[in-house]
Amino acid sequence: MNALVDLLACPLCKLGLDELQARAMEYSIYFMLTLLYSLAGIFGYKVIRMMNREERELKKKENLTATPPAPRARPAEHAPEPEPEEVDSTKK
Repeated sequence: MNALVDLLACPLCKLGLDELQARAMEYSIYFMLTLLYSLAGIFGYKVIRMMNREERELKKKENLTATPPAPRARPAEHAPEPEPEEVDSTKK
């Protein structure tokens, strides 16, 4: 038996597999692992995206139902200050 087959095949199958079958077994294992992690990643991405959308909609709804701030009073127009009267010290 080839040493490469002993290294590539799983422990239960390596005795009965030739090199081509061992390579096929290796690729099928890689495919299963890739599929598993891809599905987990896609599912996680969708859940995170859904949670962010729900949070945005909740904030938007809270902003719409919140009471609007009271309107600001316009500042009063300042009248010119009266000039101080001059005091005549000669008059008594």
